[in-house]
Amino acid sequence: MAETKKVSKSKQSVNGKAGKPSAEKKTIEKTKPSNESAHKDSPEKKTEKAAYKKFNYAEAKARHEAVKGKAEKKRNKKDPEKILRLASGDDMPFGYVEAYKSLRTNINFISSTENVKSIVVTSALPRESKSNVSINLAVSLATEGKKVILVDCDLRKPAIHSYLYMGRNVRGLTDVLSGKCNLDEAIGEIEDIGIYVLPAGAIPPNPSEMLAQEKMQKVIENLKEKFDFVIVDAPPISIVTDAAVLGKYVDGAVLAIRSKYASCDAILVAKKKLSDVDVKILGAVVTRFEAKKSAKSGYYSYGYGYDYGYKYGYGYGTPKKDEEKK
Repeated sequence: MAETKKVSKSKQSVNGKAGKPSAEKKTIEKTKPSNESAHKDSPEKKTEKAAYKKFNYAEAKARHEAVKGKAEKKRNKKDPEKILRLASGDDMPFGYVEAYKSLRTNINFISSTENVKSIVVTSALPRESKSNVSINLAVSLATEGKKVILVDCDLRKPAIHSYLYMGRNVRGLTDVLSGKCNLDEAIGEIEDIGIYVLPAGAIPPNPSEMLAQEKMQKVIENLKEKFDFVIVDAPPISIVTDAAVLGKYVDGAVLAIRSKYASCDAILVAKKKLSDVDVKILGAVVTRFEAKKSAKSGYYSYGYGYDYGYKYGYGYGTPKKDEEKK
């Protein structure tokens, strides 16, 4: 009799009160929706984990100048290549700013018609201000609300981290390629100028081999999925072949040409090296273009420039002396 009573009590606990399920059923019903919601929200959690390290260019620059003082300013005056001139700066000349707006307009047009999202910036020779062009192109595109990342692929003489005061021992591209960290851990966000940066990282003994591996192509493809534009700063193509290797992974190339510096032969060699591996040349940026002197000499050109400015587009016309000879 005692056993039958226990059975009947257990039945009452399950079915005794209509419309009120047992505690066990309640817990099961509560856990089901929570598991489903966790499964649905999993992509959002992944994006939260991909929070990039924050940097502030203006604050870091002020701290650096306070420590280094006047001595570094004197060195920078002797070597203008070490100075970053942001086109978004308040003290920049009108022609300098307009030059990058013109470049941005042309890149946006090419992007909309030919689906260009990744661009490698290179030069024929060293000291042609290609890194200045890379940074300013990225910043100029970001001012329109685009999500832009700048990748430093100059693994021999990296400069992007120095220009933006990101520090010396930051993780970067070489750490990703060597498997020391994942891609998101190496990307930094420069909050006040609105761009993302993948620094070069530690200088490797075999830069060309690292850039030529399949993993590098996957890095570019991954970045193209995450960002609207990927700007790649590459070494001078006439010196090493890295830019030509990177050109295979991107949608096009922009050639930085310093005014009255590289010879026509050097520029043609750079163009040929890109064309030989089927890299699409989107255009050229003439750096440190002296617009005032050019106007006096009788040249006619399309674009903007300044004493240390930039010009985008194509020059045409002949000097007055040549016209007189004809």
